[in-house]
Amino acid sequence: MSAIHIQQLHFKGRDSQRQLLLADLDRVDWPVVSEREFLFIKRLSAQHQPGQLAASLAKQAVDYRTAAVSGWQVGANREDAVYFGSHAELLACLSRDLLQKNQCWYWQQWADWFRQTPETALVNCWQQQQSLIPAVLEHLAERQLLTWFCRQLSDALAEQLCQIICPGIDLNDIHLQPISQTDTVQAIPDVCLAPWQSVFAADKFSRPVMQLAALLVLKQWQPLRLLQGDVVPGVRLIWARIIELAEAPAAKQRKSDGLQASPIAADSQRPRLFQSGNSNNLRSYQSSAFAEAISIQSQAGTDSEQILATSVNLPATIHDDAKLQPEVHNALSAQVDSDILNAANTSVDRVNPHQPSHWVKDFASKQRLVTGQGGVFYLLNFLNLPQVQHSLLSDPVSREYVCAWGWVWRLAVELGWQAEPALEHLLATYCGLDRADALKQLPDLPQMSTLMLWGRQRYGEQLFNQDLLVIEAVLEIDASHVDVFYKLDAVRLDIRRAGLDIDPGWLPWLGKVVRFHFGALPTF
Repeated sequence: MSAIHIQQLHFKGRDSQRQLLLADLDRVDWPVVSEREFLFIKRLSAQHQPGQLAASLAKQAVDYRTAAVSGWQVGANREDAVYFGSHAELLACLSRDLLQKNQCWYWQQWADWFRQTPETALVNCWQQQQSLIPAVLEHLAERQLLTWFCRQLSDALAEQLCQIICPGIDLNDIHLQPISQTDTVQAIPDVCLAPWQSVFAADKFSRPVMQLAALLVLKQWQPLRLLQGDVVPGVRLIWARIIELAEAPAAKQRKSDGLQASPIAADSQRPRLFQSGNSNNLRSYQSSAFAEAISIQSQAGTDSEQILATSVNLPATIHDDAKLQPEVHNALSAQVDSDILNAANTSVDRVNPHQPSHWVKDFASKQRLVTGQGGVFYLLNFLNLPQVQHSLLSDPVSREYVCAWGWVWRLAVELGWQAEPALEHLLATYCGLDRADALKQLPDLPQMSTLMLWGRQRYGEQLFNQDLLVIEAVLEIDASHVDVFYKLDAVRLDIRRAGLDIDPGWLPWLGKVVRFHFGALPTF
């Protein structure tokens, strides 16, 4: 969510001077962070002449941004500024601390959850952020906490989490079966299976926990199955494959080596430096239902997808001290006495050569690709049209596609796409296929002629063709997001007018949040 949230602001001075401060807060330069990043500052305070308070507070915030430490770092609760690289990373750390009853100062907006039992709190956390759950588990795995996390799950809690991922599922219908020769043609992507292999090699878990793992893999690999409620075959296959991999010699060797996951992951190797960028974002105040509440919202761009709307937009109440006499003090004072100053401003230059190296390597499983055919991802906006979705999800052939990336490939080929091998291989991988040429085995979409007719009626034949697909881009895909970066001079007015290059946002049929960025291309 592209916003700055001040939870509480204490001010001493006349009402007219308070209004001046509020106006100045809107004009000063606050810390610039990426659209997926979270920065928490414990407290800011300043005492200056009128007109200088806001600038002083903002400068302190910028300084704290540089000094901020990762929320995973041991002792982060003793620091005054903490950051997380993404919403999923924040939720992973929060999930850990909920289970440990470790209520740090930067968790204040979730204080109600810490008053609940750990099991209830975790269920509430996951219910609000269902689509980020695979990425949350990925972060836990990267910090060697996934095995520990699974050990905290009772059977009842594991079953509750299964219901969050797939509401109404009857776990009694899922029985472990041997993998058949037919099943072996479905190559579950390694990026989905790898975290669980070491978990089940390290320990034995109950059936509900293993079913939860299988559902999580299915959610990441085949979100179409979850939409259609046809999950039992896929969960059986994944469950059996996990066990097969866990019993492999390499997994047994890891178990014999006694590799144990620590419930607290020290992040001492990550740098403290948290470099600033530049942004010309405009901000405006939007009043809440409270007369004295402040919400500073970025107008540079907002996320339409609900799963990224954070729950930290708490009222920022303004307190006057009527006893303060202006003639006694030559300077006014203001203090952001807040457990949270959350800055998450949009910046098109999110990745640049001056960013710390850990920023672009934050996800071990992130897929990155430089391509000259970035227009392929514009097709997602067409495929997301209601009539197109109805056609694809109501037809038995298109419903049987393992992954919606197969729809993208079929449509691109129909448009005359001369595929780049690397990009085509990436689409094949996310369809669970070992080779790019295996995509040709996908069944023809019976409604393809209708889809082409709709596309050309809506966008015109001059646009809806293979030329649409040819555009330089950098692609990043992780467990929850697809980020496509285009050069600013690559913007085409005909594509913009047609709405093909708007942010698709959260696509449940793809299981990803898709974002288009225009500006300088990222470098690695």
